[in-house]
Amino acid sequence: MTQDDDPVGLRTGALVGVLAASTLPIMSGAVIIPALNEIKAAFSLGSVAAGALITAHTVFIALASPIAGVVIDRVGARRPLIWGLVGFGVFGGLGALAPNVWWLLASRVPFGLATGFIFTAITVVILQTTAGARRDSVMGWRAAANQFGGILYPTLGGFAAVAAWQGAFLVYLAALPVAAAIAFTLPADQPGGRPPGGVLALIRSDRRILRLYLAAFSAYVALYLIVIFVPQLLEGSGLGGAVTVGLFLSGMNLAAFAVASNYGRIRRRLPVGLLLWISGFLYVAAAAVLIVDDNPWAIAGAMLIFGSAHGIVVPALTVSVGNCAPTPMRGRVTSGLGVTNYLGQFSSPYVAAPFVAVIGVAGAFVLLGVAGAVVAIAGSRAADRATGGEEPT
Repeated sequence: MTQDDDPVGLRTGALVGVLAASTLPIMSGAVIIPALNEIKAAFSLGSVAAGALITAHTVFIALASPIAGVVIDRVGARRPLIWGLVGFGVFGGLGALAPNVWWLLASRVPFGLATGFIFTAITVVILQTTAGARRDSVMGWRAAANQFGGILYPTLGGFAAVAAWQGAFLVYLAALPVAAAIAFTLPADQPGGRPPGGVLALIRSDRRILRLYLAAFSAYVALYLIVIFVPQLLEGSGLGGAVTVGLFLSGMNLAAFAVASNYGRIRRRLPVGLLLWISGFLYVAAAAVLIVDDNPWAIAGAMLIFGSAHGIVVPALTVSVGNCAPTPMRGRVTSGLGVTNYLGQFSSPYVAAPFVAVIGVAGAFVLLGVAGAVVAIAGSRAADRATGGEEPT
């Protein structure tokens, strides 16, 4: 595998391995959610402390992403991907041995760092080995695999935790065979030595990249507004049970999976800027439904609408940022998506707090509509210009 502008392509085995790795980052927090009540009881945790177990590692993913970008631009993406997968499995699995909550929290630090390496390395592998319509298709499959992981692993975590909460942490060990598969199937890198500097200057000067980062941050704020506040809306309708909430969230993930799986075909028919305008409008439409109607069917419809839009937004923004990145800087430029995406997840409840304090849960969905508008306005023109190959301004 090389870091030039003539992609050599991913063989079937390597592609399967990369897509299997793509299922993992989304489960970094989600897999232990089914066991959260048992973990709270085992360590006598309050709700805030328990929530930290779900979200704290996202800060370290954001911190690790720029480091991963530097390493990838120096040595290629293959080894950092394998390192990240091994760290994900080992440090994630260590949670099963935790004698106290401090051990558990400490293990989430290297776990988050490993996840940051996985996220950025997968992006660079796909950018290095694909181009044009093939790049759109594979990035769509990557987003679909991510959504599939959001359905599969929490379910496995729930079953694994039936006997004891420690079982949920053992699901992280699934990363180890994926690491072995990547090691055997993904070709060795041929890095170009010490990468050139100037990345920060490029990002500051290229408005396309800055706008795409803003759109990505907004998209992930929007996603976690749904994940955090729709269960509260359902609870108000008497449907706040874990199984019911899980079904609603799975429906959203299935919609995103279906659309992302076909992103390459959709992209061949419509320009990326128009797709982001449509997606932003769908975010706003979902927000409007959630604000005005708390009927369970309306909520389900809104989540399907949002999931469909998110299945477009993720591959569209990822490919667009990749298209803006000069080949020797791909790791560092695309690592910005690790920062924006995971900080968006982490900050979502805090950004929503003032709105919720004033007008209740509906305030979170007002913010969801704002986030959709930002995705459309900030992302569409920047993505079109990235696709058209215009020079930075």
